[in-house]
Amino acid sequence: MLKFTKAVVDKMGGISAAPATPTAALPVQINLVTLGRFVAVTLQLALVLFAIYQFKIEEQSGLIRIIGLIFIGFSVHAWLPATVRQPFFVGLTLVAIYLIFGPINALWLIGLSLSLILLAHLPIDYRARIALIVVAGAGLTAMQ
Repeated sequence: MLKFTKAVVDKMGGISAAPATPTAALPVQINLVTLGRFVAVTLQLALVLFAIYQFKIEEQSGLIRIIGLIFIGFSVHAWLPATVRQPFFVGLTLVAIYLIFGPINALWLIGLSLSLILLAHLPIDYRARIALIVVAGAGLTAMQ
């Protein structure tokens, strides 16, 4: 049997042989049904990505450039503990943005996105935050 974390077993619908504890990093055993489900979904994803590559679907949008990243990212993300999944996904997204837009445009996109998020989290009155976001959005629209 393979050993994975309890969070992976819970996410994949498997049955844990370990006692239920609040710690998500305890090693547990994965049954063959869980592994079979993962393999089935991974094969389906591989077939979809192969079709996208073969028929050059969304070639202009840059989807073909990140096909490998999508496959590897899914495969790794599925087995990560719950505490690491979100940071891994953020990193994966940043790499995909870089691959699609290039370094300069990726920095602009990330910087502008972080600026809007910062505006949304300012410790000021709700209406003032909304007004700032609307002004920023209008400014960005005017600059396009």
